[in-house]
Amino acid sequence: MATARDLITRALKACRVLAPGENPSASEAADALMILNMMLSSWSTDNLNVFAQTLESFSLVSNVSSYTIGTGQTFNTVKPIAIQTMYVRSGSIDYTVKEISDRDYANEISMKSITGVPYCYNFNNNYPSSVIKFYPVPDRNYQLFILSEKALTSIASLDTVISFPEGWELAIAYNLAVMLFPEYQQAVDPAIVKIADDAKMGIRRAINRNRKFVFGDDEDFRQTDNIYAGWFR
Repeated sequence: MATARDLITRALKACRVLAPGENPSASEAADALMILNMMLSSWSTDNLNVFAQTLESFSLVSNVSSYTIGTGQTFNTVKPIAIQTMYVRSGSIDYTVKEISDRDYANEISMKSITGVPYCYNFNNNYPSSVIKFYPVPDRNYQLFILSEKALTSIASLDTVISFPEGWELAIAYNLAVMLFPEYQQAVDPAIVKIADDAKMGIRRAINRNRKFVFGDDEDFRQTDNIYAGWFR
């Protein structure tokens, strides 16, 4: 495994900023680390760059419909960038909880105080903490399970050991090089761009093999008969 400094050195050599055998100065390394973390943060906005999903368990409280999620919040965890699936458990039975939009939560549910087993939730994805609202309001203390995607971990220091799956070191080093070319007013090298693109596509293919894609909603919330919301078809 490589350190952040190793990958930054490789990237600067690819940019022809460093000659073979040279090492970056303290300021060069610090600037490159900042750009590296910016790049990883940007990659986190595309789920095909997020290689792991996290399953976590929390407690729902009877008669409480709204919960904050994030560091130091009611659901104390790293704030998810996307929730993939959610379910509540009562005894030995699990109940799927479907996501609905802000509009549907606001307009389609006329009696928001109804209690029961939650079967839908609204996630507002605010920053730095988000709010999850459940409907119906939990009528007991359910165990909640959330499968979510988290942002790629930022790299704390130059000597932090990079712990990513196979193929990531190449993708990080050469995509960082592409970002560093303009920083040093260097002409972008098409060969480096090709390596960067191929390496990034490789990690995206690896992630894609383990992901299930659903085109469109598998269930239209507004077309479902819903005794709690007060409409029937």
